Parts: sequence; C-alpha cells; structure tokens
Amino acid sequence: MTRPAATASQGRVLIVDDDSTTRVMLGSLLRHNGYIVRLAGSGEEALKYVTDGEVDVVVLDVVMPGMGGLEACRRIRQNAQFGHLPIIFVTAKEDREARIEGKRVGADDYLIKPVDSEELLARVGNLMLVRKYYTHLEREREDLKRTVEEQTDLIGMAMAEISKANQAVRNFNDQLIYRLSKAVEFRDDETGNHVQRMSRYCGIIAVRTGMSSEMSDAIRIASALHDIGKIAMPDAILRKPGGLSEEEMSIMRRHADIGYKLLSGSGSHMLELAATIAWTHHERFDGTGYPLGLTGEDIPVVGRIAAVADVFDALTSKRVYKSAYTVVAAVKVLRQERGQHFDPALVDALLLNVDEIAAIMVAHQDRE
Repeated sequence: MTRPAATASQGRVLIVDDDSTTRVMLGSLLRHNGYIVRLAGSGEEALKYVTDGEVDVVVLDVVMPGMGGLEACRRIRQNAQFGHLPIIFVTAKEDREARIEGKRVGADDYLIKPVDSEELLARVGNLMLVRKYYTHLEREREDLKRTVEEQTDLIGMAMAEISKANQAVRNFNDQLIYRLSKAVEFRDDETGNHVQRMSRYCGIIAVRTGMSSEMSDAIRIASALHDIGKIAMPDAILRKPGGLSEEEMSIMRRHADIGYKLLSGSGSHMLELAATIAWTHHERFDGTGYPLGLTGEDIPVVGRIAAVADVFDALTSKRVYKSAYTVVAAVKVLRQERGQHFDPALVDALLLNVDEIAAIMVAHQDRE
C-alpha cells in the first residue's frame, strides 16, 4: 500500500540500479508520492547527476557492472560539497559485508532486496528531512556570512570615519595648544621660536627613551605650553634685560604653579599632560629645583624631558643678556649637569640625536 500523492514536490531522488525494471518500479513509486525522480543505470551516470546538483537523496545499488555502488559512494564523499547528501544503499539480505563497507565509505542507510515500498518511502522521507535541514543550515550560514561581511564593511567605514574625526580633533588640539603658546611669545619677544624648537626636542627625547609614537607626539604637543604661566608675570620682570633680583626671581618662579592651575582640571588628557609639564619642568634631578623640590624619578618623566629640552634651547639661543652657546658648548653644560640638574638617561637621549636637534635649530631659527 502506498501513500497518496503529494500536492507539491517533496524533493529530488536519484535511483541508481543496473536493472531497468527495478529502476522504473522504484521511480514510479516515488513519483506517485510527490518526488522528482532521476534514473541512472551505472555509478558513472550517478556521479554526473550528483555533480550537476540535481539530487537531494540517492538510492544506490551496491552491485553493478563497471563502477559499483561502493566506489560511487566513495567518490561522492570525496567532494566536501556533497558531505551531507543522503545515500541509501540497496543490498542483498545475505550481503552483510557490503552493508558494513557501505557504512564505512559514507552511506547513511540501507535497504534489503527485494525493496519494500513502505520501507523505501519511510527511509527516503526521513533522509529528505535531514537533507532539507542541512540545506536550511547552509543557507543560514551563507546568509550569516553575507551579513557579517556587510557589517564588517560598515564597521570598517565607521572606523575610518572615526579615525578621520580623531585626526581632526588631534589637529585641532595641536593648533589650539600652539596658538595658546604664542600668547607667551607676544608677552616676551625674546623667546622667538623657542616653543617650536623646545617642543620638538621633547618629542625626539621621548621617542629615544622608547615611548610610543602616540605618547611622543602628545609630549611634543603638550610641552609647547610649558611656560604658559608667564602670561601672568609683570612686564617689568618678564622683559627686564639682565638678571633678576631675588624678589623678582621669586615672583618669576610662580609661573610654574600658575601654569599648572591654568591647565589642570579640564579632563583633557592633553591639557593634563601640559599641566604636569608646566608644573615640573623647573624641578632638578638633585632636588634643588622648584616649585616642589622633587628628586630623581619622583619628578614626572615628562617634566624631566622638558627640563633637558628647555635648558638646551635656552643655552643655544641668543638673549639681550647673553650670546648663544654653540652646540658643543651646550652639550658640555648638559654633561656637567647629568645627575644634578638633569636625568642622566635623558641627557644621553638628547645627545644621541644631536644631528636631528641641530637640524631643528636651523629650521626654526629666531627672527633677528
């Protein structure tokens, strides 16, 4: 007794048997139950149907002339594309070895000859569900892959936009800090391009000590504000030719505290870095500096870097009360002050890049 015909195709079944009567009989049974049926008389013909993608379930006779069912199954399974294609072996009842070998080469089920119609429909129906399940999973996998690729592209585009925005913010911060530093130059004509040179020296020293390019750039930018506190200094002191009295020097030293108060508390990493530099660039390695009297590595490294760069530029710059030192003479002073005024390692970092330092001096000379 057979099942009633389905109203729509339930899938595609390939019947492979060298006996034409068996092929026609099984094919008629499956067509009557809603399946699209393909018929093949050999293993070679079966492979062509499978390769062309026209099959959902294969009913495969084991014993055939030429390429038998075992070899056909083995070749189908060699192609990863057909790893989940259901294969039912058809064997004689007494052919136990063929059934075992069939499982080994990749068969999913087997039927005993003569084939019972109800058993055939049950086995094909079950494996067709398995096939549809794997097909559904494969489609979902492809859809998911496509979605991931699309989202990855969108994320990449978004990251590129964020990178552009971050770069714009960095450029803005760079320009803002540079223009703030110019406020000191307008108050003190003698400093010339001191800020440009000193900040670049700081960046070079930071790189040489092993800091990341990102941190070195931040120090270069932030150090431009090291003397921002001088905007609060009286003109009589700031522009006084010659040396300052003890009282005037006491007032001048307050610029470090003033700079820190102006820049700190903003929540901006760059301005907080600038605040630390402004506060500590006059500290000395031996503890005799100001305003805190810190010693050695208790001084923040950005302050120690700024101290070396600031003094080196002051030595090699012309002032109304002194001539510019040569690079050789300035280097001699730095070496003498290693371990006293300056962190020895940071003096060495500057000296190892003295050619690059000299190039910056030429590129950013003071105006006459």
